[in-house]
Amino acid sequence: MDKIRRFPTLFGALIGLVILTSIMVIVNWYPRVGEAWERNNAKVRSVYFTAAFFTLWISRVWKWRRRNTRVFWASVCLFFLLHALGVFVYSIRVHPLFLSEWIYLMTFESFALIFGLDWLTKRFGHFPTHTHDGLRGDHPSAGSNNT
Repeated sequence: MDKIRRFPTLFGALIGLVILTSIMVIVNWYPRVGEAWERNNAKVRSVYFTAAFFTLWISRVWKWRRRNTRVFWASVCLFFLLHALGVFVYSIRVHPLFLSEWIYLMTFESFALIFGLDWLTKRFGHFPTHTHDGLRGDHPSAGSNNT
């Protein structure tokens, strides 16, 4: 982490190099993926949008994983499964999602993920490891004059 702070330009250049390399690999070794995107294939668009949305969402809520790692990843995986299943069923039963529908879906799912994940990680984040003194009866009840 310190190297990123010391050399942010180099880090940005490395990210750009990784993106450029992945584009070159797709263009040269998997040309059908690029051709499907150019033909506006709905299945390819669904994969790209899903990958981009979940990468964006996880990068924005990454710090919440410290609350409870298991709850965080279980919630994200469940949300991803529901998203993929919903997009698949909607594409089969109704029609493939249009670009404008992806924007509405992203907005709705962003609110659902942020509020749901925030609530779940706060709710199940820290389990109490100590007993509460008030439950054991060691202390006098409120309002009593025993000191």
